[in-house]
Amino acid sequence: MNTEQHTDRLPIAGPLIAGPPRPIPAHAAILPDLVAWADQIDGLATSGVSAEDLAGLLIHSRHLQSIARAQQDAILPILNGTGAAIIDAAVNTLFDVADTAADDAAMMAAIRHLRQRSGLATALADLANKADVGTQMNWLSTAADAAIAATVRYLFRQAAARGLVLPDCTGQRGCGWTILALGKLGASELNYSSDVDMIILHDPENNALTNPETSQTFFVDLTRHLVSLLSSATRDGIGWRVDLRLRPDPGATAV
Repeated sequence: MNTEQHTDRLPIAGPLIAGPPRPIPAHAAILPDLVAWADQIDGLATSGVSAEDLAGLLIHSRHLQSIARAQQDAILPILNGTGAAIIDAAVNTLFDVADTAADDAAMMAAIRHLRQRSGLATALADLANKADVGTQMNWLSTAADAAIAATVRYLFRQAAARGLVLPDCTGQRGCGWTILALGKLGASELNYSSDVDMIILHDPENNALTNPETSQTFFVDLTRHLVSLLSSATRDGIGWRVDLRLRPDPGATAV
């Protein structure tokens, strides 16, 4: 194509103006309510971000508005540059729940709490220029990896409570179950909306169970339970979408 013939159709770029994006007309109606909500956040002015600025950062994403309201206590620390600490605290909480949760509902709530905190930290740090892209991908990948590890810990604890005798899986090694992260998670490059690609294997020769002949049934059930805990929709949303299809032949496996 001869670009010279079409240059009159190309928009002329104006100067780049720093600051939050301006709302499009369709969103303008909700802006006053969003500003009024942001104005109630204690100490917001100390971050250098006004209520109007924060509303401008959130205005174009209903999802981001929802998690900002749900995790309002995290907003000021994130804008003050401590998003990593917010994520670390949510990770620690999740592992505590993995060691104490009485049922799946409690575990799923903690997984989704981490997802919301890590997502909010990443999005606000990006929009407010508090973290570079590499840091953002690292935060998202760290949160997903922690969610998987904590869920595995919970599942083995639940299995032991049902009477299954497992070896001492210190560090979750030697249990006969292998979870390999692929794609963006494997490279620690998750983005904001990435699913997690994994290959999950079990070793039939590993005597991790009292009755090794039941290992396939046990680990297949465990895999399905893992995916359900991470991916099922609840009132708090989902944790992480899991994709197990990136195998040489997914149809040849039990899940």
